[in-house]
Amino acid sequence: MGNVLAFVFSLCLLCPGEMKEWPTHSICKSEHLELYYRSCDPFQDYGVSISPCDIYSHERYNMQLGLILRHNINTLRVNMKLFRYGIYILDYGQPICEIDDQRFSFCGRKKGEFVYIDHPFSIPLKSLPKGEYLIEMELFGEDKNISCVNLTLLAT
Repeated sequence: MGNVLAFVFSLCLLCPGEMKEWPTHSICKSEHLELYYRSCDPFQDYGVSISPCDIYSHERYNMQLGLILRHNINTLRVNMKLFRYGIYILDYGQPICEIDDQRFSFCGRKKGEFVYIDHPFSIPLKSLPKGEYLIEMELFGEDKNISCVNLTLLAT
């Protein structure tokens, strides 16, 4: 909890005045991959990391995410749009938390709680075509937008 208070206090000191948008954060950078994110929610930023940062030598990864909830999470749906060089490629949506199916530990959490997720995942890609990718991700709960983030992936 002390780390969270230090982070919030640091933001207040380092960002005087009104902020129009959150800064772009680096998630990881390696020889073949750079991954950045920016919160598009005017009231909330996140802490995210992914390791390892090499898409060609690993099949399993670990993601850490930390944030303070601005809304209760009784239901939660993720919608993602994928663009490559600005051209729309894919639209994907899936429920994450439902009232009768609380699959994840953050389902059912209340406004104001700190959520820390440390979760392994796998990507079934053996290679990724070189290029610039943009992923627009929105989280919806109980028919309202809870949060959003823009991810930029540069594959070289």
